[in-house]
Amino acid sequence: MNSQDHLIDWADLLARRANDAPNVVAYRFLLKGEPPARELTYAQLNQQACALASHLRSLYPPSTHIMLLFEPGIDFCLAFWACLLAGMVAVPCYPPADPRLRERFMALARDAGAKAVLTNKAIKQLITLARWLVPALRKLNWIAIDEVSAHQKLTQLTPAAPGTLALLQYTSGSTGTPRGVMLSHMNLWQNMLCLEGARLSGGMRPGTEEHLLSWLPLYHDMGLMTGVLFPIYLGSSSTLFSPLHFLQQPARWLRAISVERATISAAPNFAYEFCLRRIRDEQLVGLDLSCWDGTLNGAELIQPGTIRRFIDRFAPFGLRPTVFYPVYGLAESTVFVTGSIRGAEPVIEAFSRQGLLSHRVAMPQNAEDNQELVSIGTPFADTELRIVDPETCRLCSPDQIGEIWIRGGSIGLGYWQQPQASTELFAAEIMDALPADQGPWLRSGDLGFGYQGRYFIAGRIKDLIILQGQNYAPQGFEHCAESAHPAIRTGCVAAFGSGEPESLVILAEIKPKHHEPVAQIQAAIRQSIAETFALPVPQIMLLPKAALPKTTSGKLRRRACKDLFDAGKLKAWKP
Repeated sequence: MNSQDHLIDWADLLARRANDAPNVVAYRFLLKGEPPARELTYAQLNQQACALASHLRSLYPPSTHIMLLFEPGIDFCLAFWACLLAGMVAVPCYPPADPRLRERFMALARDAGAKAVLTNKAIKQLITLARWLVPALRKLNWIAIDEVSAHQKLTQLTPAAPGTLALLQYTSGSTGTPRGVMLSHMNLWQNMLCLEGARLSGGMRPGTEEHLLSWLPLYHDMGLMTGVLFPIYLGSSSTLFSPLHFLQQPARWLRAISVERATISAAPNFAYEFCLRRIRDEQLVGLDLSCWDGTLNGAELIQPGTIRRFIDRFAPFGLRPTVFYPVYGLAESTVFVTGSIRGAEPVIEAFSRQGLLSHRVAMPQNAEDNQELVSIGTPFADTELRIVDPETCRLCSPDQIGEIWIRGGSIGLGYWQQPQASTELFAAEIMDALPADQGPWLRSGDLGFGYQGRYFIAGRIKDLIILQGQNYAPQGFEHCAESAHPAIRTGCVAAFGSGEPESLVILAEIKPKHHEPVAQIQAAIRQSIAETFALPVPQIMLLPKAALPKTTSGKLRRRACKDLFDAGKLKAWKP
């Protein structure tokens, strides 16, 4: 089943889970980020997913594109499994609750070539008016899964050929327009093997003893794989709740881990920082985090200070110093690419700041030259990495920073309906390559390097800011600005270059109910960046809450931020 030459039988996997543990809870959804909850056992999941899959097969041939349109919850999990079992191509998306999301939804509907939408009665009724207003929506068949009988006549669900399309996973759009990554059944299975290798890196432990807990969006690659697919692969339980409930009260995340006795969770770096800033001491009474074995930290640049402060803050409540599991991944590789050793403390190394700016790996000359980076570990299963010069496409020397190129069974088939971009990024070849280095390779667009057998991220090529002849990653400026003043919102700072010659621009959102003078906050940002980088900041613009464009997974859209700033379309914050 893990071979490229064998059929991938998701129906067999789910049936075996239901037969081995029919009454074990497969999915538990906390309705408000805490009990009460809705549950689905393995027996119920198998019965309902097979019934819905049979219904889909009675309507459409295999490989039909089906959009999944749900609020966070168990319905999404059920619909996703039904598409896998029926051989349909799942296209996860999010209910278009505001105008920006409506534009994204319509763009996906047009681009994906979907024939139908799986949703529920409540959303179907709400969107009825829009269906008559928008011609593209009228052409879609809207199927409410709660109107499909669980006693639907079952059809024979045949295993999927490994190379057939299973999922159209749209990228977050943090560096441009979202693209649909074509992921095959083999890609999904191989990524499960990668995650399993990472899980077992700290020792053998039955998958049934794990308990995964996630508030990440299920339509996003990290939330989908770690919260929906991987738990069933393991035969474990998954507890889920809405990202909105996390953002309202981040303490709900830690309380849920404590109450549900979860062993694994996952989040981007901003979430851990958000907990540090927003959780009050009185919310921690009775908290017991001793069950928490591993928490994936990825999807954005990992900050060493965040890891240290998170461990220090919650160690009195049983949090282990080995809990953090730094990872690296991207939708084009299903999700998971590299990870650390489970059960070991994160590896944080100091490098020369000037060396990094020159794309060279060197040790710091003094305290001012010190730049700490968190290792993203190593690849697992059949995944391989190379560090390649992005301009010459030749392998970098060990002390050189280059683009991360990736090869393995998790790499997607390309971008949907974008053959040129697919060839450029998914079928790259290393110049003058030895047989072991011949492609095709995936070009990640991320800068990185290897050091003492581990990999490190140094930024994204498209985000680099060129100042005084040096290349700077924006995250360093953003982290400096964010920590410069308490009025600045966590995860709501954008740094980019503008003008000719390029100069640094900082955009920062201000928390509501703060009334400090604009000049005071700007001065704090300038001082913080000057002390760290010895650079001036000619332009600092303070903005009201929610002014910066973000992706549906919460990542900054730096290019869109720059476009709005250059066009003069941003409205400044006033105390």
